[in-house]
Amino acid sequence: MQATEGSRKFLRHYLNSFIAPLIDETRANLCSGIESVSRALACEIMSLEVGKGYKPPEKLCYDIQTQKIADLTYYNGLYEPEAGDLIAVIKVRPKFMGI
Repeated sequence: MQATEGSRKFLRHYLNSFIAPLIDETRANLCSGIESVSRALACEIMSLEVGKGYKPPEKLCYDIQTQKIADLTYYNGLYEPEAGDLIAVIKVRPKFMGI
């Protein structure tokens, strides 16, 4: 079954209608995350090595060893990174980040 030119235009317009709301939702989520950076867990990186699955440019896997994580009592002494976590490598912990 062949699609007509009109149905292709409709489909393209329909799919493109999701772009602006998706960008706005992404921006809102990023801003929300940035506002909570000063309350985020903090740790000192002791070593950083290339991981077994490292195959640039797609798979940038690293093994990171940390000394301690602040506020571990909140996490019962354990914390494992999850998908969507943001890792910032900086020299000082942020005190305030206003937007």
